Amino acid sequence: MKMNNKIKSINKLSLVISILISIIAWFYVVYNINPTMSRTYRDIPVTILGEDVLEENNLAVASLDNDYIDIKLRAKRNILDKIENNSIAVSVDVSEAGKGDNKIAISIIPPSGTVLSKQSAKSVTVKVDSLKKRNLKIKTSVSGKLPSDEELDLTDIEEKTVEVKGAKSLVDTASYAEATVDVSKVDKSEKTISAKLVVKNASNKALKYVRCSPSKLKIKVVKSNNKKVKLNAIVNNPDSDLVERTYSAPDDIYIKGDKKSLQNIASIDTKTIDISNINKTTDIEMEYNLPNGIAISNKSKKMMLHVECTPLKTKTFNIDSESVRLKNIRDGLSTSTSGSVEVTIYGNNEELNRIQDSDIILSIDLSSFNAGTYSLTPEITSAGSARRSVVTGEISIKLY
Repeated sequence: MKMNNKIKSINKLSLVISILISIIAWFYVVYNINPTMSRTYRDIPVTILGEDVLEENNLAVASLDNDYIDIKLRAKRNILDKIENNSIAVSVDVSEAGKGDNKIAISIIPPSGTVLSKQSAKSVTVKVDSLKKRNLKIKTSVSGKLPSDEELDLTDIEEKTVEVKGAKSLVDTASYAEATVDVSKVDKSEKTISAKLVVKNASNKALKYVRCSPSKLKIKVVKSNNKKVKLNAIVNNPDSDLVERTYSAPDDIYIKGDKKSLQNIASIDTKTIDISNINKTTDIEMEYNLPNGIAISNKSKKMMLHVECTPLKTKTFNIDSESVRLKNIRDGLSTSTSGSVEVTIYGNNEELNRIQDSDIILSIDLSSFNAGTYSLTPEITSAGSARRSVVTGEISIKLY
């Protein structure tokens, strides 16, 4: 009997110890392994609700004095560890706001299993302005990095312009709507992607409260390989009697296509560029003779041939009548001459320096003249290497 009582006492003691151990373990888990605690989440964006109602009243949000707030949540550690900023709903309802400044309470919906214990602001001041709509051009940009031998081709864009709407004070500063293509979403076969449109001002700063309609743009894109090759500019540049023309073009050009097609291409020729009628300095866009399946890379689009035009210099010679050759004098007539003419020749410095008085040969054909006195301008038979020559004045010729 005593033995049984002793065993019962031991069992009761073991039970009590087990319960105590369980309680201690529970407290340890609750307060050490997964305790209730507080954590601050910073820069939670304030979402605007009710903008459609504002728009019906011809109004729009121009600004918030606080676009972000900080909040503190209390919950079990394992719950807090799973919370991201975007899972915390912070908003202001502007549906009843009027034009000007409106102080509106912030609404916060904490994630399930948490308690909101603190927030950095209870309200925000929302500035409301008149609604304005206008059409803006669309620009595209690329985000992410591509290998140096690859590039993106935007083969087709759904729209060239888009309607934007928002506060007049913001829309008046809007410059364009930008659609950004993420390179990670593009491969070597053409595909259509949807890119979000963001309105920006002339300083390329996003206008947060200006919206696009539609908000996204469909763009067909594809990746292609590119390669740098030698560029041969084929130019028709005949001598000019007005200007000295020189030209220059880039030494290299980037072309694109599939890797196999690019492999054996070392150079590209331009189509013949005729600059014979160019008389002042200018740039000319080049066209190319390209193999099938090859195109000019985006980075080499609109490459230009630079044409430099320098007016020719002049040199003047005074030629007296005795140096003028008289041809085809009719039988029985004699001649006497007087006076002089001025010959102006055109060329570059090198050409002009080579020309001497003896190179200037003037003549007059008298085959159709009878006896009498005439004032005639000689013709230039030779002017050395001059590009152009002009005779000014007349000589007096007496036939008798």
